[in-house]
Amino acid sequence: MIMKFPVVYALLSIKQHKLPAGRKIRSFRARRAALGLVMEGTGTAQLGGYRYELKPGAVLHIAPETSLELQASAKGSLTLVYIHYLGVMLDAAEPAPPAVAKWGLSPVAEEFFNLDSFHLPDIKELVVQLLQSEEPGASMKSGAEFSRSMLFNQLLYLLSSTRLSYGKTDNAIERTLNWMEQNYMNSFPLRRLPELAGLTPSSYCRAFKRVTGLSPGSYLTQLRIRKAKTLLREPDRTLKDVARHVGYQDELYFSRTFKKSEGMSPTLYRKRHGKRVAIVSHLFLQDHMLALGVKPVAGPSFPSTYAGLGYPSYLTGLLKDTVALNAERRIRYTELTPLSPDVIIKMDFNNNLGGAAWAGYENTVHLNGITSWTGYLEAVAGILGKEDEAEEIVRRMAHVQQTGKDSLRSFTGQGRWAVIRVMQDDIRLYTGNNHALSDLLFGQLGFQPYEMADEQAYLCQGLSRLAEMDPERILVVWSDPAALGKLSTNPVWRELRAVADGQVYVPDSKEWDPWGPLGRELTIQECVRYFGQFQ
Repeated sequence: MIMKFPVVYALLSIKQHKLPAGRKIRSFRARRAALGLVMEGTGTAQLGGYRYELKPGAVLHIAPETSLELQASAKGSLTLVYIHYLGVMLDAAEPAPPAVAKWGLSPVAEEFFNLDSFHLPDIKELVVQLLQSEEPGASMKSGAEFSRSMLFNQLLYLLSSTRLSYGKTDNAIERTLNWMEQNYMNSFPLRRLPELAGLTPSSYCRAFKRVTGLSPGSYLTQLRIRKAKTLLREPDRTLKDVARHVGYQDELYFSRTFKKSEGMSPTLYRKRHGKRVAIVSHLFLQDHMLALGVKPVAGPSFPSTYAGLGYPSYLTGLLKDTVALNAERRIRYTELTPLSPDVIIKMDFNNNLGGAAWAGYENTVHLNGITSWTGYLEAVAGILGKEDEAEEIVRRMAHVQQTGKDSLRSFTGQGRWAVIRVMQDDIRLYTGNNHALSDLLFGQLGFQPYEMADEQAYLCQGLSRLAEMDPERILVVWSDPAALGKLSTNPVWRELRAVADGQVYVPDSKEWDPWGPLGRELTIQECVRYFGQFQ
C-alpha cells in the first residue's frame, strides 16, 4: 500500500547479530517496529506464530509486540542485521489506513519477503555503510547524522521498491505458494493467505485457481500429502509422527485424507515404497539420499580422515543410526546381509571392485562412469523413485550457487586462478573438467581459471605445470600441512608470481565436498565466509 500522506522515517538503531551454527535465540517480543535482514547463512524464524525459512536477502518486518524466534541452521552460522526505526505521520487529519493500524508506519506491509538478486547487492552495501555509521567516533564527523538519515531512507526506498515489484497478482500468488511451502506443517486458517497476498478472498481464490488449477485448500492438502510420502519412506518414523510433521494433529483424519488422495492407506504406501538402501562407494552418496529425504541403513565412512563415525560433521548427526562401512578397506557383501537391504548402491573403487564377488546379487545396482554431482543425484533419485525431488534440489542449488557467485563477484573477477592439492608424494592440479570442485569454483562461482584444456579431473605432478602457467592466484585445498610446509621452501614454488605477490589462499577445506547437495551447499557457504574477509 502506498501512503497518500507524508511520513518521515528515523533510524533508531542498527546492529548486526551472528548466530553460530545450530544456535537459537529464544522467543522475545519486539517493543518497537523493526526490520531484520539476513546478510549471510541460513536458518529459520518464528514470527508472530508463523515459520519462515531464512537465506541471504530474507527480510522480516517485525511489528511492535510481535514475538520473534531465530535459529541458525546446523550447517553454518546466520548473520542478521536488526534495524529499529520510527515512522512519524506529518498529516494526521486523515484516519490511518488498515496497513498502518496493523503494521505501524512502514514502507513495507509484508511480514516476510525475499529480496531479488538485482536489489540485494545494493541493499547489502547500504546496510554495511549504516553499520559503519554506528562505529565509535563516526557520529562526530561533519554531516554524519544527515548522511546516516539519507542512507537509511535510501535503504527503505529500495526495500519498498522490491516490495512493490511483487504487486502483480501472479507474483502475489507465487509469494503465498512459497509461504505455504514453509508453513504447511503448521495449523493456520486459509483466510491468512488472501491477507498475505493483499487481495480480497474472492479475488485471491480466482487468481489462485488460475495459477495452480486448484483451490487453496486442495493445494494445501496436496502439498501436505506430497511431504508425507517423503516421510513415510523413512522407516524410523511412526504414522503419528508423520501426520504431525505435515500439519495433521489427528492421525485417523490424516489416514483418511491420504487414502482419498493416493488410493491406499499410509501403511500400505510405506510397505510398497519404503526401501532399505545400503551404499558401498568412495563418495558420500548418503548426502544425496538425505537430501532426497531417505536415510540409508549403511554407508561408507573414512575413519582416518574424519573423527568419530568417519563422516564430516554436517553428516554425523543425520547418520547416527546408519551403519558406518569402513571404505578404507574391502567391504564384503556378507557385512550387509544382517541389515536386509532392498537395494545396495555399489561403486568400484580401490580394493572394492565389482567382479565375481558382487555379480550374483540381484539387489545390487552398480554406479560407475558418472562425472557430475547432478548425475549421481539423478541416478540415486531414479533408484528411490524421487525424480521430482531431485529436480527441485537442482533448481534450489542453482539459486544457492548464483547467490554465492554474487557474493564473491568482487573477488573472483580479479586475476586468474589455479587450484591445487598438496600431498606427501604429489601435487594435484585441478583443471576444470570432470571434477565436482573445479566445476563448482570455475563453472558456478565465477573463479576465473588460468587454463581448462585438459579432459581429466586433475593433473598429477602439478608443480612443473604451475611453473609453466605462473598463475596470478592459487587456491590450496584438502592438503597435508606437513607437505605444504615442505613445499614452501621449494625454490620453484617460491618463484611463482602468486607466491611472490602473497596471493596464495589456504582455507580450512577438510569438509568441502561438492559431490553431494548438502556438502556442495556447505562448500559454497565456507567459500563465501573465507573469501569474504579479503573483500
